Amino acid sequence: MDVTKPTKLDLQFSFNAMCEVERITGKTTSQIVEELQSEAGAGFHVLRTLVAAGFLWKTPWAFKTGMVDSFIDEAHAGQLIERTGVAETAAHVGERLGLYLKTLGNAA
Repeated sequence: MDVTKPTKLDLQFSFNAMCEVERITGKTTSQIVEELQSEAGAGFHVLRTLVAAGFLWKTPWAFKTGMVDSFIDEAHAGQLIERTGVAETAAHVGERLGLYLKTLGNAA
């Protein structure tokens, strides 16, 4: 299946996307938010996984078909981070994840 690779950050988070982030990183969403807000910031693996999962909204049928792993393209996410810059990417991830968590009523 050919899926067009994103060329800019246009992330949206969902409950399912965050479940995948938790599964891949072995961290809870609270731990991830804490890491993002820390002075050191998120580790590269966490940031790359968040970026990849933030694009899952473009392939919502992946959850229905059980093919989520096929569409979490961490290598491509890493290329986007390098092109965009770590600081700008982290800021965008923090903003978009914060907006999503507010919709849940969480003040993480």
